[in-house]
Amino acid sequence: PSSPPPHHSTFHPSTYSPRPFFHFEIIHQSTKSLARVGRIHTPHGIIDTPGYVAVATNGALKGVDFRDADVGGANSKGVMSDHD
Repeated sequence: PSSPPPHHSTFHPSTYSPRPFFHFEIIHQSTKSLARVGRIHTPHGIIDTPGYVAVATNGALKGVDFRDADVGGANSKGVMSDHD
């Protein structure tokens, strides 16, 4: 099993600055593992975790329309359009 990430207090002050508009809420944590269900709160909305994230390359989802990804439960989409 992996260990949890280090607490932010262990980071050098110049590398960490808390952002009040982002936070992670733990909804449930497994008693058998480090698995957890949570929510990432951002200025643009809430992302449920774990979650299906559709990743687009060259600016497009391959074989799936963005509307279909929404219906399919994708709560976040990553688009990379800077490929050579």
